[in-house]
Amino acid sequence: PADSVVIFLLQDGVPIDSITPVDCTYTFDFWGGLPTGHTYQCVLEDRSNCASSGEAPVTTVHTCDSMAFITNVIAASGGLSNGSIDVLGMLPDTVSDLPLPPPFTGTFTLLALPNYDLIGTVTGSTASWTGLPAGDYLIGFMPDSLCSAPSTVVTIGNSTGMVALSGADPLFVPLWPNPTVDQLHWNGTTSLSARVLDVNGREVLQASGKSPLDVSRLPAGVYLLDLGHARRGVFLKE
Repeated sequence: PADSVVIFLLQDGVPIDSITPVDCTYTFDFWGGLPTGHTYQCVLEDRSNCASSGEAPVTTVHTCDSMAFITNVIAASGGLSNGSIDVLGMLPDTVSDLPLPPPFTGTFTLLALPNYDLIGTVTGSTASWTGLPAGDYLIGFMPDSLCSAPSTVVTIGNSTGMVALSGADPLFVPLWPNPTVDQLHWNGTTSLSARVLDVNGREVLQASGKSPLDVSRLPAGVYLLDLGHARRGVFLKE
């Protein structure tokens, strides 16, 4: 009988709602206003003597409140147009419940400020522009898998060419040498502890918050150094 057929909505494997009666051959139901950062699945059970059941694929609803550009900026020298901007990747929000895993693909756009002159677009997970004069530039990113379109401003000028979280962030901590193979140094801040996160937001190293930090055992890749109180920096391990 129809009243013996129940459809359950599971959140992270736990039933949070059910509907009965439903047609065991076809049903359409809708749940709105569900929180992000969880997995969801619909399961149908026939509790009659038939004892049949069916389930839909698990759907993961990721969260991504913000993203950071991982950039490498090389200064122009001698008044020439020989500067460059490299986008090494996008760093997902590390405090969300279920951040979308990288790599993020989409279209990068570079505009020269203040007139927003188009320099060029690049499609993929990284981008690079060369032959740039000193000045301010706006990098925009239109991701394939997200609704938001983050952007940031970088400056070609007296740059050290260090890998950094781009943008004028007063809490950004400059790191050197960057890239590094063993030791990572920083100035101007002391913390009780330092955490190193990979691009998936996983903690891969924890140590005292005193410079320098030994990162020699980390695999090659891009990492976030978190010194607490929103102080952070990005480095490239070779």
